Amino acid sequence: MRTRSDPRKAFCAEASDLVTFTTIDVRWFGVRYRADGRTGWHAWQIIRRRDPWLAWTALLWPALLQSAVIALAVLFAK
Repeated sequence: MRTRSDPRKAFCAEASDLVTFTTIDVRWFGVRYRADGRTGWHAWQIIRRRDPWLAWTALLWPALLQSAVIALAVLFAK
């Protein structure tokens, strides 16, 4: 069941509270964010407001992995 005011949020009758969810899918070449039924830039803003450290860590993690692989490739190529 959805609320009348915001159709993107689900309503749980047993808990009588809005159900919110956040997922951060960290992949090799990027990060996919979902928050409260929204994706992309809107989800990033929601997650950044709720937990800024988690949002920035999830954003920088693939960059760190890619940098490590490039560094190892350069070291072993010599």
